[in-house]
Amino acid sequence: MIRKSLYLTMRDGVRIAVDVYLPRQPRDGKTPAVLHQTRYQRGVIMHAPFDRVVKTWIADSARKSREFFVKNGYAWIDVDARGSGASFGNRPCPWYEEEVRDGADIVDWIIRQPWSNGAVGATGISYTGTTAEMLLVNRHPAVKAAIPRFSLFDVFTDVAFPGGMHQFYFTKYWGRMNKGFDRNDPHEVLGMWLGIMSRGLLEKARMDPQAAGRIASAADRAALSLMEKIVKGVRPADDDPDYKTVQEAVADHAVNFDVHEAAVNMTFRDDATPSALAPRLGSVTVDYFSPHTYAEKIDNPGCAVFSYGGWWDMAYQHAAIKRHMTLSNPHNRLIIGPWDHAGRHNIGPTHNAQPCNYDHNAELLRFFDFHLKGKDTGMDPVPRVRWFTMGQAQWKSADTWPPRARNTELYLGPKRSLTFEAPAKHGADSYVVDYDAGSGDLSRWTSGVGATVNYSDRKWRDRRLLVYESAPLARDMEVTGHPVVTLHVTSTASDGYFIAYLEETTPLGAVRYVTEGNLRAIHRKESRKKPPYALCVPYHTFLREDAMPMVPGEPARIAFDLLPTSYLFRRGNRIRLALSGADRHHYINPPGQPPSLLFHRGGRQASFLRLPVVEP
Repeated sequence: MIRKSLYLTMRDGVRIAVDVYLPRQPRDGKTPAVLHQTRYQRGVIMHAPFDRVVKTWIADSARKSREFFVKNGYAWIDVDARGSGASFGNRPCPWYEEEVRDGADIVDWIIRQPWSNGAVGATGISYTGTTAEMLLVNRHPAVKAAIPRFSLFDVFTDVAFPGGMHQFYFTKYWGRMNKGFDRNDPHEVLGMWLGIMSRGLLEKARMDPQAAGRIASAADRAALSLMEKIVKGVRPADDDPDYKTVQEAVADHAVNFDVHEAAVNMTFRDDATPSALAPRLGSVTVDYFSPHTYAEKIDNPGCAVFSYGGWWDMAYQHAAIKRHMTLSNPHNRLIIGPWDHAGRHNIGPTHNAQPCNYDHNAELLRFFDFHLKGKDTGMDPVPRVRWFTMGQAQWKSADTWPPRARNTELYLGPKRSLTFEAPAKHGADSYVVDYDAGSGDLSRWTSGVGATVNYSDRKWRDRRLLVYESAPLARDMEVTGHPVVTLHVTSTASDGYFIAYLEETTPLGAVRYVTEGNLRAIHRKESRKKPPYALCVPYHTFLREDAMPMVPGEPARIAFDLLPTSYLFRRGNRIRLALSGADRHHYINPPGQPPSLLFHRGGRQASFLRLPVVEP
């Protein structure tokens, strides 16, 4: 494999750092290219003497894919996105329009190279998955295929404000991480990641939270000190041996957008943030840099999109589904496996995270070979959708999503039961929200910042929640699709959080996490407007004009979807619904005293869980 690092000059004069990797002996003389644009530094270098003994791939998440594709006859292009890494410019917001246009300039350069066959694909994970998707906004004719992996489609709902609730600890961490990269401190970022790992181990050990926090902070400091001694910073271009050009580029990044600061000041989707770096934009909302806003441009008959996600990866499996349902190219594909963020691990209901044994790169190669090399790889005709059913450990497929299912209701009943028949008489259960409730530091949400998912036995967390449970199931029940919960609630507050956990209880009393959903009460209005993308769940706009506070003391209807799943509940086990008003590990508790809630059941105010049940 041959690597060359250089700067490309964009249409406005901004210089972008690029690494080009080529096979030593292209099989056909010409080769397609895979474009990978990141804001997390395309590579790092080490301080002496560690530059001789420490591999630079400790901060190189694309290494395995890059080596695989170059070995299979592709050029691989790593790019430091505008305003990041060794590139010049700044970032008024993520996926800024000039950053998106840079992609087209880079593709123009690629197809002019003597080794290019004129076809380009794009892929990436998380932020880089979105750059791959946003590249399609340019509608460049050379871009034939894109594989956004483990990435968002709607910035507001998929990561920053799921259910309209600010995912405070994620944006805080992500903002801090971005600042570390922008200062050219990848050692700080690596130290933070090691700190997350230490907190995860402490969480797994169920230590006292205060003691765990002190130990984790000490681990953070120790990890940072170690990384500072090893890692120098972002890799320079080949013509920058004294590192001066990198230092000039990094100076541009000092004014970059602070994603956490913007999120803290948001409540509604249309809340705007003034853009000091790009005055002509005025104020921008989160939709300005969200892929779903540009779906009509992304939906291109000349470019196929493979949406790639995992059941345990934040809300990104729903993002992949929404993308696939919205785009119309018949060559598009969707896959969702039993994976956490980036597909590092297989997660199951009865075991902790295990190293992923699925060959992701081979899956990507089949798609790119078909669209960029014209090879018959079996991609067409095949069912367009594949997913993994947990609890059954079986892959399944269909031509569309969601698969055919029968909606089955389980009603909140007396004595905290879940019943398949609606109670005839009205009843109600009281619950005072416990602000110490949480879902842990090893959740689907922290998976997005590198933690390993481990929900363990949920029964000790459920002690703080309001729990309803069915009788033992008489037969296996497969739930595949989008569960929806409808609650009739009276509150002492005008706002608040509603979180629902779908779980399975074994005959021995162990409680297994399946999925969850949530909604902030002020966003509860169900809109009849046409959604901006394809949806098969209740639609909440999250717009200021649609705000609907609760009236203290009066019953309110609150309906929301749980994150999609495919799960086989086993015969003899029970279905459990656990209701909460707080998750201290991910959301800042609302101001004021914890509200007192009254959950109504039966009669005209029946509350229920609707499950999409697939018949055997």
